Amino acid sequence: MIRIGCVNPDTSHPLAFSQYLLEGNRARYVAVYNDSFRGEDQIEAFMRRRGLEKRCDTLEELAEMVDIGFIQDCNWDRHVEEALPFLERGKPVFIDKPLVGNLADCQKLEELAAGGAVILGSSSLRYAREIAELMAQPEEERGRVVSATGFIGVDEFNYG
Repeated sequence: MIRIGCVNPDTSHPLAFSQYLLEGNRARYVAVYNDSFRGEDQIEAFMRRRGLEKRCDTLEELAEMVDIGFIQDCNWDRHVEEALPFLERGKPVFIDKPLVGNLADCQKLEELAAGGAVILGSSSLRYAREIAELMAQPEEERGRVVSATGFIGVDEFNYG
Protein backbone atom coordinates (compact mmCIF):
# COMPACT_ATOMS: atom_id res chain seq x y z
CA MET A 1 0.00 0.00 0.00
CA ILE A 2 1.41 3.38 -1.02
CA ARG A 3 1.07 5.87 1.83
CA ILE A 4 0.28 9.41 0.66
CA GLY A 5 0.91 12.54 2.67
CA CYS A 6 -1.23 15.56 1.78
CA VAL A 7 0.23 19.06 2.09
CA ASN A 8 -2.41 21.79 2.46
CA PRO A 9 -5.67 20.37 1.08
CA ASP A 10 -6.80 23.75 -0.26
CA THR A 11 -8.68 22.72 -3.40
CA SER A 12 -11.31 20.11 -4.20
CA HIS A 13 -8.63 17.75 -5.52
CA PRO A 14 -7.56 16.10 -2.24
CA LEU A 15 -11.13 15.15 -1.41
CA ALA A 16 -11.76 13.86 -4.94
CA PHE A 17 -8.42 12.03 -5.27
CA SER A 18 -8.74 10.41 -1.85
CA GLN A 19 -12.26 9.18 -2.67
CA TYR A 20 -11.03 7.63 -5.90
CA LEU A 21 -8.14 5.94 -4.11
CA LEU A 22 -10.51 4.41 -1.54
CA GLU A 23 -12.01 2.36 -4.38
CA GLY A 24 -8.78 0.40 -4.83
CA ASN A 25 -6.18 -1.00 -2.51
CA ARG A 26 -2.95 0.39 -3.98
CA ALA A 27 -2.69 3.79 -2.28
CA ARG A 28 -4.25 5.84 0.52
CA TYR A 29 -4.04 9.32 1.94
CA VAL A 30 -2.80 8.58 5.46
CA ALA A 31 -1.71 11.92 6.89
CA VAL A 32 -2.05 15.65 6.36
CA TYR A 33 -0.08 18.81 7.08
CA ASN A 34 -1.91 22.14 6.98
CA ASP A 35 -0.62 25.65 7.46
CA SER A 36 -2.84 27.26 4.86
CA PHE A 37 -6.29 28.81 5.08
CA ARG A 38 -8.31 25.70 5.97
CA GLY A 39 -9.65 25.79 9.51
CA GLU A 40 -9.30 23.06 12.13
CA ASP A 41 -12.89 21.92 11.54
CA GLN A 42 -12.29 21.50 7.80
CA ILE A 43 -9.09 19.52 8.30
CA GLU A 44 -10.73 17.29 10.91
CA ALA A 45 -13.68 16.70 8.57
CA PHE A 46 -11.31 15.79 5.71
CA MET A 47 -9.44 13.37 7.96
CA ARG A 48 -12.63 11.79 9.24
CA ARG A 49 -14.24 11.44 5.78
CA ARG A 50 -11.18 9.79 4.28
CA GLY A 51 -9.85 7.86 7.26
CA LEU A 52 -6.52 9.66 7.62
CA GLU A 53 -4.40 8.45 10.52
CA LYS A 54 -2.57 11.61 11.55
CA ARG A 55 -2.30 15.35 11.31
CA CYS A 56 1.39 16.25 11.28
CA ASP A 57 2.85 19.35 12.88
CA THR A 58 5.68 19.76 10.37
CA LEU A 59 6.40 18.92 6.76
CA GLU A 60 9.39 16.92 7.94
CA GLU A 61 7.19 14.77 10.19
CA LEU A 62 4.82 14.12 7.29
CA ALA A 63 7.68 13.29 4.92
CA GLU A 64 9.07 10.75 7.39
CA MET A 65 5.85 8.76 7.65
CA VAL A 66 4.70 8.51 4.02
CA ASP A 67 5.90 7.10 0.71
CA ILE A 68 4.98 10.12 -1.43
CA GLY A 69 4.00 13.72 -0.86
CA PHE A 70 1.03 15.34 -2.60
CA ILE A 71 1.51 19.13 -2.65
CA GLN A 72 -2.02 20.46 -3.06
CA ASP A 73 -2.21 24.03 -1.91
CA CYS A 74 -3.21 27.16 -3.79
CA ASN A 75 0.00 29.09 -3.17
CA TRP A 76 2.13 28.07 -6.13
CA ASP A 77 5.07 30.06 -4.82
CA ARG A 78 5.42 27.61 -1.91
CA HIS A 79 5.30 24.37 -3.91
CA VAL A 80 9.09 23.95 -4.14
CA GLU A 81 9.72 24.58 -0.43
CA GLU A 82 6.88 22.20 0.46
CA ALA A 83 8.29 19.49 -1.81
CA LEU A 84 11.84 19.67 -0.45
CA PRO A 85 11.34 17.66 2.79
CA PHE A 86 10.07 14.73 0.70
CA LEU A 87 12.71 15.05 -2.01
CA GLU A 88 15.51 15.35 0.55
CA ARG A 89 14.41 11.97 1.90
CA GLY A 90 14.44 10.41 -1.57
CA LYS A 91 10.66 10.34 -1.80
CA PRO A 92 8.68 11.36 -4.87
CA VAL A 93 6.22 14.23 -4.96
CA PHE A 94 3.10 14.96 -6.94
CA ILE A 95 2.62 18.71 -7.25
CA ASP A 96 -0.95 19.60 -8.09
CA LYS A 97 -1.29 22.03 -10.95
CA PRO A 98 0.09 24.41 -11.59
CA LEU A 99 3.50 23.11 -10.63
CA VAL A 100 4.93 26.51 -9.74
CA GLY A 101 4.16 30.18 -10.19
CA ASN A 102 7.45 31.61 -11.44
CA LEU A 103 10.43 30.87 -13.66
CA ALA A 104 12.95 30.56 -10.82
CA ASP A 105 10.89 27.80 -9.18
CA CYS A 106 10.49 26.05 -12.53
CA GLN A 107 14.26 26.09 -12.95
CA LYS A 108 14.68 24.75 -9.40
CA LEU A 109 12.36 21.82 -10.20
CA GLU A 110 14.35 21.12 -13.36
CA GLU A 111 17.56 21.15 -11.33
CA LEU A 112 16.10 18.79 -8.73
CA ALA A 113 14.79 16.43 -11.42
CA ALA A 114 18.16 16.44 -13.19
CA GLY A 115 19.67 15.37 -9.86
CA GLY A 116 17.35 12.37 -9.65
CA ALA A 117 14.35 13.76 -7.78
CA VAL A 118 11.04 12.24 -8.85
CA ILE A 119 8.55 15.05 -9.43
CA LEU A 120 5.17 14.65 -11.12
CA GLY A 121 2.66 17.24 -12.16
CA SER A 122 -0.22 16.44 -14.45
CA SER A 123 -3.78 17.07 -15.46
CA SER A 124 -6.42 14.42 -15.00
CA LEU A 125 -7.68 15.08 -18.53
CA ARG A 126 -5.06 12.73 -19.93
CA TYR A 127 -6.55 9.92 -17.79
CA ALA A 128 -10.22 10.62 -18.55
CA ARG A 129 -12.13 7.51 -19.54
CA GLU A 130 -13.42 9.16 -22.71
CA ILE A 131 -9.91 10.10 -23.84
CA ALA A 132 -8.62 6.59 -23.13
CA GLU A 133 -11.50 5.07 -25.10
CA LEU A 134 -10.86 7.38 -28.05
CA MET A 135 -7.13 6.66 -28.09
CA ALA A 136 -7.78 2.89 -27.83
CA GLN A 137 -9.44 3.00 -31.24
CA PRO A 138 -7.19 2.32 -34.21
CA GLU A 139 -5.99 5.54 -35.83
CA GLU A 140 -7.65 4.46 -39.09
CA GLU A 141 -11.04 4.57 -37.31
CA ARG A 142 -10.67 7.69 -35.15
CA GLY A 143 -8.33 9.71 -37.33
CA ARG A 144 -5.03 11.31 -36.36
CA VAL A 145 -5.23 13.44 -33.23
CA VAL A 146 -3.16 16.56 -33.76
CA SER A 147 -4.47 18.79 -31.02
CA ALA A 148 -7.21 18.82 -28.42
CA THR A 149 -8.79 21.63 -26.47
CA GLY A 150 -11.13 21.15 -23.54
CA PHE A 151 -13.33 23.57 -21.67
CA ILE A 152 -14.77 23.21 -18.22
CA GLY A 153 -16.65 25.48 -15.88
CA VAL A 154 -14.42 26.34 -12.95
CA ASP A 155 -14.56 28.51 -9.88
CA GLU A 156 -12.98 31.95 -9.93
CA PHE A 157 -11.11 31.43 -6.64
CA ASN A 158 -8.86 28.66 -7.92
CA TYR A 159 -8.77 29.48 -11.61
CA GLY A 160 -9.71 33.16 -12.03
